[in-house]
Amino acid sequence: MSGIFINYRVDDDASAAALVDERLRQEFGDGNVFRDSRSLVSGLDFDPELWRRLKMSTVLLALIGPRWLTLSDDTGQRRLDHPRDYVRREIRYALKRDMVVIPLLLNDTSIPRAMELPSDIRQFSRRQFMELRVRSVTVDLNALVAQLALEVPRLAAVPQDAAKPRWYEHPPVGGIDARHTAVYLHGDGHDISGTIIGGDNRA
Repeated sequence: MSGIFINYRVDDDASAAALVDERLRQEFGDGNVFRDSRSLVSGLDFDPELWRRLKMSTVLLALIGPRWLTLSDDTGQRRLDHPRDYVRREIRYALKRDMVVIPLLLNDTSIPRAMELPSDIRQFSRRQFMELRVRSVTVDLNALVAQLALEVPRLAAVPQDAAKPRWYEHPPVGGIDARHTAVYLHGDGHDISGTIIGGDNRA
């Protein structure tokens, strides 16, 4: 199996996660991109399903915004320092499996330094990062798609005219008679032919 697992903090920059998710689904398909708030069905026990999808994935894409390191819980403890923090656990799992782990830095955020990370994910700071910036969002998303395509198959390209019906008009031999024009319609695997009766043949 192959897929892309989006790792992010809702309170850091959830809008960026939704933007990346939408673009990646267009390129790789819904079933090959996982983002918890979209992919998990209501009423489902999310914990085993989340780990199942991470296990199926080949790439973990970790979105790092300006508050990623410093966000804290109600007690004032940094979330990243909590052993049960999902962001930390997902990254740790991906690193242990030697998955492709790509930090995606949002709007000029710096890659976290090893000393700023818990010991079990410090090697995360050595993974080659990419960037997503408001001023160059299209260019950055294109670069991200190209990089991910090295690991996950993209959807097959469909010719632009393949999904559109094509009209062919064949006037009768000897000139055009608007009252009797044969029309052939081809599209969606069906061919329809017939004669249009009517019109005005005045010169």
